[in-house]
Amino acid sequence: PAGVAGAARSERAKLEAFLAEPWPVRHEPPVHEAFCALFRGEWRAVGQALVSTVVRPPILEPHPSEGEWVEFINGSPDEGHQALRLKRVLHRRFVIADLLAERYAERYRGLFVAMYLLSACAVLAAIFGLLLPGSHATLGWKIVLVLLEIVLLTSILLLYRQGRRDEVHARFVDYRALAQALRPMRALATFAEHAQSGGPARAAGGWRSWYQSATAREIGLPQGHLGATYQDSLLRSVAKAEVGRRIADHSVSRAAAQQVEHGLHQFGHVLFFGTMGILGLAAVLFLATYISHDEGLGEWSLAAKPWVGFLAAAAPTIGAALVAIRFTADFAGQAQHSEEMVADLEDRQLELTAARQKQDFETTRAALLSTARLQAEDVEAFLALYGRKHLALPG
Repeated sequence: PAGVAGAARSERAKLEAFLAEPWPVRHEPPVHEAFCALFRGEWRAVGQALVSTVVRPPILEPHPSEGEWVEFINGSPDEGHQALRLKRVLHRRFVIADLLAERYAERYRGLFVAMYLLSACAVLAAIFGLLLPGSHATLGWKIVLVLLEIVLLTSILLLYRQGRRDEVHARFVDYRALAQALRPMRALATFAEHAQSGGPARAAGGWRSWYQSATAREIGLPQGHLGATYQDSLLRSVAKAEVGRRIADHSVSRAAAQQVEHGLHQFGHVLFFGTMGILGLAAVLFLATYISHDEGLGEWSLAAKPWVGFLAAAAPTIGAALVAIRFTADFAGQAQHSEEMVADLEDRQLELTAARQKQDFETTRAALLSTARLQAEDVEAFLALYGRKHLALPG
């Protein structure tokens, strides 16, 4: 059918786009990272991120995962050449997917942060006209403000079209899901359970499923006697390099997301109560002027009136932009998911420890598959969280 053929072509196009991605991967301006660092109160990180938008640092060599993978492979009980293939094939492909995911994540997040902030600036430019008296002398400034609004709105539209053209959201989601699915394959391959990697996302088909299957075929089967010594060595490596590392990663992610969420929440309070304070002071001033009929207070009231209107409109505008960013990024959801994953991973560590003590083939297999299923659920949770949050114009 035409629909099936079109879907197949689409999946093939996605695979070809992934294979054609430029290497080495280029850094993107860390707009989102600067925003998060600002609300975490990490001023040095904000400065570094701003500098990186102009002078892009080189790609880190080796990849941050290098030590973890070397440790896992060195502890591999395989007696053949599979350990070498884990490094040359699986780790290399994981690094490629991970770096591409990081690049498109920064582009996607940076775009929606920039668009929401620019939209707030456009509104601020419009209401800034309230401060200008309605005379011919200020007409030039009003024209400048109108032109500034046009530039800001045009910039938003160009950023949006660039993001849609380059499919930054789809690539971010696909590449991150692929990297997260490739990672647990190292443990499953060492126990000849390649087919179990990926969970429902892989079973659903698509180009990522094909890529995982092709990678599994290239890795091949392990060589050696899958006895007690083999199982103990594998379980120890999985508990330390796989589960332990993921616990550390999610703990860091949870803390960072909670800090940003708390910072945004606190800044929202500042805007809200600051606006109430300004309106309260203005009300007192206007009421005193009305009661006293004092000319001095009257002049103060006339001078304060446009500023009160501007500030009363500016604070909610900034707050609305931050709420939109907060909703799209879902820092609270990220923190909650990481907290749940830490608890589940700690349970898997206990399961792996129990399997090491029992040293039974089926128990070892069940513990490894349980760990793999949890990581597959992590992929599914990621897809559920970000898969529906397409890039959209502010409005």
